[in-house]
Amino acid sequence: IFNDQLYASTRNGSFSGIWAIGSGTSATTLATGTPSLLFNYNSGVLGTTAFQGPYDFFLTSLSGSGLGIGLNTAYVADSILGISKFTKNTSNTWSYAYTFASTGGTTSQGRAGGVTGLEGIVNPDGSVRLFGTTGFNGTGDTVGGNLLITVLDQGASSDFTVLATAGSTEHFKGVALAPVLVPEPASLALIGAGLLGLGFARRRRA
Repeated sequence: IFNDQLYASTRNGSFSGIWAIGSGTSATTLATGTPSLLFNYNSGVLGTTAFQGPYDFFLTSLSGSGLGIGLNTAYVADSILGISKFTKNTSNTWSYAYTFASTGGTTSQGRAGGVTGLEGIVNPDGSVRLFGTTGFNGTGDTVGGNLLITVLDQGASSDFTVLATAGSTEHFKGVALAPVLVPEPASLALIGAGLLGLGFARRRRA
């Protein structure tokens, strides 16, 4: 869900792509709404035949020359190609930008590449950092050795960093970011006062 709109990915021939489902997120809309195709993934990466289509995706709104207003950037996970970027221009037309060269095929560690799980954040400077779980590159959904990775979008040549490696009986299926709750200043003051009181009580007891 992005800006109160539900989106979904499909991997089915000419219908392979990212879709908006109806309008809004009400139960009625989701049950009866007409899907609207944002862009066809296969057409976007035309010329590259070794792909499987969208698994997971990350949507965001970025500012910059040529970008449209609102939702205008999508990153799509493919279990063979890796992570591909799509952008929407000021004419509301989506187009393929590039695929990170380091995230597809076989990784530099010699493991099956591609990406199946994907999440991301927009940094304060406007750059995008992605987090993904590597796929299986057609070798089977086997356990052991796939990776949790991160990559900062600095263009097609951006390289990834390994954050964790699945154990011999494990397989990373996806990735999600948990919200971090930061106490309000008043709460921090109360916590500080409590800690001071606790320290004073301990000193007296000693």
